[in-house]
Amino acid sequence: MFCPKLTALRRLRGWIVPLIIIGASFLPADAGATGLSGQISSECYIIDENDSIHVRPFERLRADLLAWKGVEKQSLTFHTYLRWTGDWSSDKLTDPQTFVYDAYIKLAGVPRGMTFRAGRQFAYNGIGSALVDGLRVQFQRNRRIQIDLFGGSTVAGDDPETIQSPGDFAVIGGRLSGQPYHRLRLGLNWFLRRADGFTAAHRAGVDAETDINRFHLYGRFIYNVAGLRVGGLLLRGSYARPKWYLSGEFDWREPSVSANSIFSLIDFRRYRELRFEAQRTVWRRLAVVGQLHAGLFENDDSWRAGIGVRTDNVSVVWRHKEGYGGENDGLYGFANVRLARQRDCFATANAGRYHVQEEQTDKNDAYSGSLGLLWRSGQGWSARAEGQYLRNAVMKKDLRLLIRVSKDFSVGETIGIGML
Repeated sequence: MFCPKLTALRRLRGWIVPLIIIGASFLPADAGATGLSGQISSECYIIDENDSIHVRPFERLRADLLAWKGVEKQSLTFHTYLRWTGDWSSDKLTDPQTFVYDAYIKLAGVPRGMTFRAGRQFAYNGIGSALVDGLRVQFQRNRRIQIDLFGGSTVAGDDPETIQSPGDFAVIGGRLSGQPYHRLRLGLNWFLRRADGFTAAHRAGVDAETDINRFHLYGRFIYNVAGLRVGGLLLRGSYARPKWYLSGEFDWREPSVSANSIFSLIDFRRYRELRFEAQRTVWRRLAVVGQLHAGLFENDDSWRAGIGVRTDNVSVVWRHKEGYGGENDGLYGFANVRLARQRDCFATANAGRYHVQEEQTDKNDAYSGSLGLLWRSGQGWSARAEGQYLRNAVMKKDLRLLIRVSKDFSVGETIGIGML
């Protein structure tokens, strides 16, 4: 009926297998235990949107294979995460797509303190991230010094089945981090990304993090090397006591526009955003929460605030927004009820009134909600059924049904490789 393209899988197989053989040649002959673990799931998302019905299936596979385990925490593993989807909007499947999120081998502890990853993987540091077809190398001898380097070609979101040219779509990054003092952590970061043979992003930055009594402080500075200007400044702090939690943040940054885009020639103003949050536990696990977020623009500011109550299973929050982007008043609620040991019932509701243009005299109504059941078994099976509803000025009727069934599997010894 349908055979998804295997371009990426074939190309990945073409150079991952030799890397496995090369890596295995450095391993001792007395290889340890092996194991396979992961999860396979099937989903069906049915959407009734303005008298147009779409049925979109999803098939997902996440697997971790332990090929070798040494006596001193050395290991050779293979990790993969695949997703296939399509659109059954008529009597046949259209727009099928296979997305390979992860497909890499990992060699840890050979040599000691080194970790190698080769293949498709998500790579990041303090100032940039990308889904990469390439190599990542990490070194950590102790807490004082850690080195993280990655390089390869970026994965195109509209064509994930093709491995792009490393020359035209290269991405390179690195991070040098250390802990010169007991409570002080420092990091130096560098990130370079190319698109169509031109520099799309080139940044360097430094970050620092420390704990002082009950305070946690973090700061980050980014320099735009491609534009020869300051790219961003982030200051964040929090304070925690048994019944109090306070946090604040100031973010000053430029818009995320590729340096090789025509939009980079347009004059821009940097974002200036302030955020505050407070939480006070008043009785057992019942807490009162308050939030304030302000966006400071050249001619018109924007701010939103919220206040409500929260427990482990229930939360109700009122939110208000005004300024740039229009006005919005709404009430949001969430509840999760344990029906039995293996069954939960959950629900969300969001009701509000808003307008986008100042000339608009009357506000529009917006409603959304969901109701679902979650079942889990002791044998790794789980099932989820969720109904969703949305209505606003644009969507007069949006009904959705999500059905998901998944199964965890584990064979042999796994040593928790899914977290490595």
